Amino acid sequence: MLKQNKSQQLINLLIILVLNTVIVNVNAKSMPSNVHSFVRYSKESQYDESTIFLRSFFKWYKTKFNYLDHHIYFVDIDLKNNTPYRINFAKTEEYLSVLKSSGFFSESYIMNARSYFKKIDLTLQKTKQNDGTVDGLDYDLILHSQEPEAMLENLSGIRLEIINTSNSRVIVKMKTKFNQDTYSLYYLKKEGNKYQIDKIDYFISGKLEN
Repeated sequence: MLKQNKSQQLINLLIILVLNTVIVNVNAKSMPSNVHSFVRYSKESQYDESTIFLRSFFKWYKTKFNYLDHHIYFVDIDLKNNTPYRINFAKTEEYLSVLKSSGFFSESYIMNARSYFKKIDLTLQKTKQNDGTVDGLDYDLILHSQEPEAMLENLSGIRLEIINTSNSRVIVKMKTKFNQDTYSLYYLKKEGNKYQIDKIDYFISGKLEN
């Protein structure tokens, strides 16, 4: 009788192990498809609101990038008359309007971006630059990259890591495979039930780039 009980216990244990394996596999298959490609990054919480928000933002930005990059030019250039560059504020406002209407950016981000364009224009007035690229506008302002299209074409290569949370604010570190020495910090704040991008900092080898 004792031998039968031990045999039955062993059988029951095997049944439990098999059932647990089946449940795990079913749960994995039921996960959203866009989550699977990010599972390998263990430091990211795939179901955290802040990282889901940023993933949604990158997808949106991918759909708008071509328009923003090829139809909105921040700088007025008159090659025929070789006149000094100036910021085209009508175009920068059009750019900011697209960002604002998306709902992904806070009012503070929009205001700081507007001040950024004004600062560059003041520099252009002083330097009288009339050739070459303009410092501060020679890269994508959001991804801080000179190869933003490559980054957007490989969204699964973007890694997100939550490094700080405080009340309604979250700081998320964003890295890509393109350059392991660089990363961005996305400062998010929650307005109501929705996050917004409040600030973006860019670092090279741990040093903040302005």
